Amino acid sequence: MKIKKLFIANRAEIACRIARTASRMNIRTCGVYTPQDKHTMHVRVLDEISQLPAGDLPENYLNQDLLIETAKRFKANALHPGYGFLSENPEFAEKVQNAGITWVGPPPAAMRQ
Repeated sequence: MKIKKLFIANRAEIACRIARTASRMNIRTCGVYTPQDKHTMHVRVLDEISQLPAGDLPENYLNQDLLIETAKRFKANALHPGYGFLSENPEFAEKVQNAGITWVGPPPAAMRQ
């Protein structure tokens, strides 16, 4: 399956690195930011961006359902978790896959080992 639009479920430098690599591969990128993040690099680098509700960074960037719904709204067919936050969460990976979005990361079974 070809990735056409990649939702990056992370922020700052890691989101920028993923976006630059995706761009070199002709993959469009999308992601999110919080009001506190509105001046960070990834807001300028991603092709499409959506503001999350005000609140704590972890509260927003760890909100699995919100991230998946936002990825669907962008019509992203793949999701890259970056590192930290939800990148090592097998339940999140399964939720992403169950939503019909390709998980760009280790398989949930491997994360459980």
